[in-house]
Amino acid sequence: MGLVKTMILTLPTSKSGAGKARNAVNSKAATEREKCEDTVKRDEAKPARGGPAQEDREDFEKNLALTRKRLEDWNERCSALEKMARLAAEGQKEKKKLLVYCDWPGNVWLIKTLFDILCMNAARISAGHNAKERARIISDLDDPANLDVMILVCSSRSAAESYNFQKACHNIIIIMDVVGFNTISQVIGRCYRIGQKHEQYIKILTANRT
Repeated sequence: MGLVKTMILTLPTSKSGAGKARNAVNSKAATEREKCEDTVKRDEAKPARGGPAQEDREDFEKNLALTRKRLEDWNERCSALEKMARLAAEGQKEKKKLLVYCDWPGNVWLIKTLFDILCMNAARISAGHNAKERARIISDLDDPANLDVMILVCSSRSAAESYNFQKACHNIIIIMDVVGFNTISQVIGRCYRIGQKHEQYIKILTANRT
């Protein structure tokens, strides 16, 4: 089945706007960040008006902290998404198929949208697909001759088991909150199976302070 090579890449927070992937990610995240920043500025500028009750003040500070945390998360995720996009572009140029796993369905949609913006041949598996549609998507990725689907984005919550891609894929990226050794080992098992003829490369993208 070949050797499994697992690489954990810890990414610093990058503030540069260079690169096509960075611009694409920033364009998708800009609206969310602007909303968060406006909320922070608006809440901090509110006058006291006689002083709120203690519990109201605690709720206000808690919501303010959560908003700031969301801003930090977006900055960190942009670094991971940029690295993922660069790896995917390199793989597609060399005609190497790729599996991308994240945790939540919303992140599956976000990553698939990013690949669409970058004009990469990507597909995703979601709860909206019936069994026949899922089988077709899996078959397209696992067919070495089919170049229409080079990247498949999945959720570790619904696609970490039962799907096999050893015929045409030996590269996996795990990104965005996939936790637990059992889950990660199941994800690796989608390519590390009997019939695999290549070394498998599993890249786990994390961000600073996570």
